[in-house]
Amino acid sequence: DLPSAKKKIVFPQIDGVTGEPFVLGSVVIQRSALFTIGCLLMAAALLWWFVNRTRTGRAMQAVSQDPDTARLMGIDVDRIIVIAFAIGVVEGCDGCIASHGQAAARAGATEQEAAEAIGVTFLMHGGPATIHGARAFETFRGFVAGASA
Repeated sequence: DLPSAKKKIVFPQIDGVTGEPFVLGSVVIQRSALFTIGCLLMAAALLWWFVNRTRTGRAMQAVSQDPDTARLMGIDVDRIIVIAFAIGVVEGCDGCIASHGQAAARAGATEQEAAEAIGVTFLMHGGPATIHGARAFETFRGFVAGASA
């Protein structure tokens, strides 16, 4: 039996996340709020680890500070810019998409490379990335057309 717009779909109740709230005096703290804060802290820790402890993260730092020097050090600057562009798509960050899309166009990334990076974001983030990915590709194409005009 498939769900329809007329049928109420019940969200599963997970006691640790949706159970009774914590009450501390006059303050009521929902379990879902604590779960959200925990997920955000874990995401922040993973982001810190990625940026500071992986080769790609360190390369992103180097490229953001001085792309020419990073290139001289053997870093594939174009690859790093396309990775940053893809991360902007996954996060749905319009400013990131515009900034990194422009940088990718200036670095000479092809439409094929941009499309492949955006395709990876579909696999990483699913539905939302399809919305941002389409906009990002059009943004990239606009920067490419502007650079060639």
